[in-house]
Amino acid sequence: MVIQIFPCKELIESGKCAGDCCGIVPINRLIFKLNKRNYQVKIKTLIRDNRTTIYPITEDGKCIFLNRSTYQCSIYDKRPLICRHYGTIKGLECPYIRFDETKRNEQEIKATQDMIDNSVDKNIDLMKKSCLKCR
Repeated sequence: MVIQIFPCKELIESGKCAGDCCGIVPINRLIFKLNKRNYQVKIKTLIRDNRTTIYPITEDGKCIFLNRSTYQCSIYDKRPLICRHYGTIKGLECPYIRFDETKRNEQEIKATQDMIDNSVDKNIDLMKKSCLKCR
């Protein structure tokens, strides 16, 4: 089975993406610690899910590694697996591009963005309820 890697970098560089899918994602603690200098914003809350995974929560609900002006990932080559597969798996749709890499229309973009926002809000609530340790 071949797992497709979504071409985020190309979409961002071409101006077709604004990082809307770069939300709160599980990050390996080692990657998190080794990349402190790459944080783009302050962390509001840090949720520790288990011994190896954390969820850094930011004020705007976006990833701590997302540059808010360029929409580029500051750890793109080391980004988490979920980010690498975003846009290639059902339930992880890109707001702008379909699985077949054709552009979505404005109505589809809005619907997909709403789905992402709702999903992020639900996931944050679930993580806060079940987290082992929050700060």
